[in-house]
Amino acid sequence: MLPRSRIFGFDVLRSIAILVVVVGHGKPILQMVGSGFPYIPLPDGVELFFVLSGFLIGQILMRDAMATGKDLYTFWARRWLRTLPLYYVFLLLNIGFSYLGWLPTTNNHYSWHFWLFLQNFNTSYQGFFWESWSLAIEEWFYLLYPLLLLLMLRIFAPRNAHGVVLLFMLLLPLLLRLYKYAYCEQAIDGFFWDTEFRKIVVLRLDAIGFGVLAAWGSWFFPKFWAKLPFIGLGIAAFLQLVLWNYAAAIDGIYKVVFSFSILGFCYALLLPVMEIWRVEGGKWWQRAIAFISKISYSMYLVNLMVFQIIVYFFLPNENIAVIEAWALFGLYLGATFLFSFILYRAIEKPFLRLRERYFSAERQGL
Repeated sequence: MLPRSRIFGFDVLRSIAILVVVVGHGKPILQMVGSGFPYIPLPDGVELFFVLSGFLIGQILMRDAMATGKDLYTFWARRWLRTLPLYYVFLLLNIGFSYLGWLPTTNNHYSWHFWLFLQNFNTSYQGFFWESWSLAIEEWFYLLYPLLLLLMLRIFAPRNAHGVVLLFMLLLPLLLRLYKYAYCEQAIDGFFWDTEFRKIVVLRLDAIGFGVLAAWGSWFFPKFWAKLPFIGLGIAAFLQLVLWNYAAAIDGIYKVVFSFSILGFCYALLLPVMEIWRVEGGKWWQRAIAFISKISYSMYLVNLMVFQIIVYFFLPNENIAVIEAWALFGLYLGATFLFSFILYRAIEKPFLRLRERYFSAERQGL
């Protein structure tokens, strides 16, 4: 049975996002041996995660007001009990496996910045715990947004306070990207675009901001929000098709500055229709989607490490048959699911219980 509190449409989005990420990280196993992997246009999984996260947590920020220091403390405690334990487990695993030589990195790339999510705050990093870039963006957004909101609530009513903070969080990264692009003296190739623009915290806070913008609209303008589901779906589908077919230059102003905003807006338009997709009971495939959604955070942290270890132990060279490559790809997927489930049960779930025990909304009187 699917819990009634879960919105199935959001499980679908989260499952699509994590499967896109996992397949994208694993397909080089096939490409390394010359085995073609069919090109299928897919959404950007990480950007989808950003927007969905912003919407769900944005609704919490609307509901719980964040008008006092106690509200702020409760919000951060709940957030950090959800994200930090597993993050620090994987930080330690990356340090240990790098020391053993199992990962294609060295501890020379490790620094104390990773403990405070500063590794990509305003400069890029390379060669260690690659997947942590997106977690740094999320943690800084959820640190800064409530703080700014607490200040604005002393001046404005809640709707306008959120509006002012959102305007700041959406415009500042866009302007910073524009400034960096205008004064960038280095040639922008795919790697530079990825590390110096896509994965820098101060340049990407708007990625989550579009999700919070959708939460703001749903909370303060419910009548308008109720009219959006299929209109939003149609516009989102059109924008995604345009993005897939528009061959933008990697060093052009659109790709470097504006594409992130357009993609975030596109994915935010999916939220109204996905919010009304609810199911009772649940067929096997619905339960499977809910399961993938539930372990998606563990999957995000597990998959790249599994890929790197498989490459280290089983692909010392490219002289293997295509069928062996597909078998290793299957091993990669199976190991990712298995270890993600174990980590969810062993680490995530106990801390979630702890969170509900000490920091539930009811306990705090919210």
